[in-house]
Amino acid sequence: MRKLLLILTLILSFHSLSKADDIEDFEIEGMSVGDSLLSYYSKDLLDNIEKYYYPNSRKIFGLYSHYFNKNLNNYDAIQFSVTPDNYQIEAIAGLNYKFENKKKECFREMEKIFDEIQSLFPNSETTKDKKEKSHSADTSGKSVGKVYRIKLDNGFIRVSCTDWSNEMDKSDALKISIHTTKHIDWINNEAY
Repeated sequence: MRKLLLILTLILSFHSLSKADDIEDFEIEGMSVGDSLLSYYSKDLLDNIEKYYYPNSRKIFGLYSHYFNKNLNNYDAIQFSVTPDNYQIEAIAGLNYKFENKKKECFREMEKIFDEIQSLFPNSETTKDKKEKSHSADTSGKSVGKVYRIKLDNGFIRVSCTDWSNEMDKSDALKISIHTTKHIDWINNEAY
């Protein structure tokens, strides 16, 4: 029953997808790419949250804080990639941690969610990792995951599962994320 509830909750959180023409119309916990986090949180709070910078560029940084995880409806946690000057959201992700040490269950759930989202975009370009791959953040190669992607005109929707090694001190998660094309281009060409 809990599994069915999770599937329905995740699918319903993407209900707006069927009516959306633009990546900015998609929401996770009521927020979307293109929004400013200043519409949801105070500047003082945001200025005092630790920023996660990428090695080669400071045009965009990551934000993850327990402040964002209060009163969430569909996810256990939420994280952002934003521009420094106005906190404009370039990427947003919702994470569910119920799959800790349950990699196969996570992959099955991921498949169901992706198929439902993909059915809303029958003409979109999609890619699926057929096999699990080592996660690039873990140089030992022990952390693995899969990523499924839907490419839209001005952004991407990604559904992924990551099974982190014990040495990484991270929680295994099912993750649904929305990215602007600008963010993906920046990750691929500048961030590293």
